[in-house]
Amino acid sequence: MVEKDVNLSCVLCHDVDEPQFLMEALNDEDSQHWTKTMDSKFQSLQNNKIWIHIPFPPSHKLVNCKWIFKVKYNVDGFVARHKPCLVARGFT
Repeated sequence: MVEKDVNLSCVLCHDVDEPQFLMEALNDEDSQHWTKTMDSKFQSLQNNKIWIHIPFPPSHKLVNCKWIFKVKYNVDGFVARHKPCLVARGFT
């Protein structure tokens, strides 16, 4: 049984799809949020010297990376922020 005090707009806020791939995020209706937060995250990785560009020695194996996208919600059910995370694909 549905309570009378349930706000249907809050229930529908959880219907925001999280992109599975980078191209989905860039073509999503929230693409400006994803782009802004991905730029911020990547800049943070560079500033903290977690991500640095170095010459790749041919004797080493390359580890790929992938963006993971999550939508975080407030207690009231509305979107609080878009959270991208750059992760290493160590299984490759």
